[in-house]
Amino acid sequence: MKKWVVITGAIFLAISALILSLAPDVFSLIIICVMCLVMTLGYVFGLLPAMNFTIGFRNAEKQIQQIMEVNTSSPWLALQQIPEFFQQKSLDALFAEYSEKVSRQMKNKKAASDIEDMINEESLALRSWQSVILQIPGTMTAFGILGTFLGLILGITGIAFSSVEAALSSITLLLNGIEAAFYTSIAGVIFSITFNISYRMIWNTMVRELGVFTESFHRYIIPYEEEQIKDRRDHQMEQILEYLERSPSGGCNFSPAMALFQNESSNEQKVMSEIWEALKKKDFIFYIQPRCNLESGKLVGGEALMRMNHEKMGIISPTIFLPMLEKNGYIVKIDRYIWEEVCRTIRGWMDQGIRPVPVAVHISKMDLLVMNVCDFFEEMIGKYQIPPQYLEIEIDEMAYLQCVEAVHEVEHRLRQRGFRVIVNGFKGDLTDMDLISNFEADGWKVDIPYLQQEMHMEHEDMEKLFEEGMKNRIQIVASGIENMRQMNMLRKLGCQEGQGYYLYKPLSIEDFEKMMEH
Repeated sequence: MKKWVVITGAIFLAISALILSLAPDVFSLIIICVMCLVMTLGYVFGLLPAMNFTIGFRNAEKQIQQIMEVNTSSPWLALQQIPEFFQQKSLDALFAEYSEKVSRQMKNKKAASDIEDMINEESLALRSWQSVILQIPGTMTAFGILGTFLGLILGITGIAFSSVEAALSSITLLLNGIEAAFYTSIAGVIFSITFNISYRMIWNTMVRELGVFTESFHRYIIPYEEEQIKDRRDHQMEQILEYLERSPSGGCNFSPAMALFQNESSNEQKVMSEIWEALKKKDFIFYIQPRCNLESGKLVGGEALMRMNHEKMGIISPTIFLPMLEKNGYIVKIDRYIWEEVCRTIRGWMDQGIRPVPVAVHISKMDLLVMNVCDFFEEMIGKYQIPPQYLEIEIDEMAYLQCVEAVHEVEHRLRQRGFRVIVNGFKGDLTDMDLISNFEADGWKVDIPYLQQEMHMEHEDMEKLFEEGMKNRIQIVASGIENMRQMNMLRKLGCQEGQGYYLYKPLSIEDFEKMMEH
């Protein structure tokens, strides 16, 4: 790639020298000199950085290959020992930030972020002045057009017919002006085409090398975040099963209610047995994921997320037990318990003199069908003497689509009582939007990664979604914000509130209290 740096520079220099040498007059020479200066700046601040990024990615791929040849058990630690991974200043600075972030995440036993959250096309475009560089071809053409008009004006203003000699001289001036006009115009087009083609080829080559590097990094150094979470979940499930196998009863000491699950798989029976015991011991707790204003970063609310606090294995992810609880109906009993714990916690904050922010609780379709949700929450705010505005009710989108009459009644009663009601897990489907917009919900909570990855929504689709929300005077809350790209997109779309690991991971009640106090 280094030879292409030289070759591209030589091509630009040769074209500039040729066009300068053929300039018909001083006026054309000045216009072309300005074009050459602009193209030189574009080469130095646009093309050269893009080519250096490409070289950096290829250097990094070689470094990864060398690490794998050593056959180390910890490639990430081996990579951190390399002082200049890319051997390119901007990329190495970005990687240093990424390395520091990953170290903190690993220290906190979190999944490491994907490297493209830090090193991506947008961040490289920012560091290579892309928004400015892309204007250069148009600027070249504009200079050519400017030269055309000025050349014609100079030729026309010199016309005089006072004598035969003056007329002949005027015609000469006019022809010279026309020559200069056409020459600068052609020069502008040549410079524009040359620069545009060169930049597009170099930038696309860099993007390709970025993709190759990213795939290589995730294959050999740190897997994608989703893979890490899946591996941790699978490992945690293995630990649970090993624990149950070691327990005196072998995990099969079922209560009478567990007879419902005798036809399930052996592993599910064992896990459900442990869940049943945890429910009796009230080992289910909740964490709170902060919801923030996307412009100011100020805390504006939180979402209660269920966890199991096992006496031997500690905090267990809900992805382990929630599917079984939902399938077997026990989710309703645990939901009621968590909702009351949330109310009890809010009352505790008020007693301590802490002004609470609203905490959202999730209502599933099964909750609506099995219990009287309105009566329950009215009882809770009466029992704990808390204002309803401190408790937000998130009703699952599937309930809106499948239990229309029940949801309409519940939503109406809750809002009359002063609760804020949110459609949780809104998928952004326009046909569903027509139905849901007829309800009284105060907001829609959308899962940004789901919309982008599963629904394949582009920026234009997101824009339609937010426009529809504004048209119906419904606030859209973003969840699952994972990186700066999503943050920037949401800000441009006018999204005011959001949550996700990029902002804050779910916090313990104690940590959330500290956050409210600041």
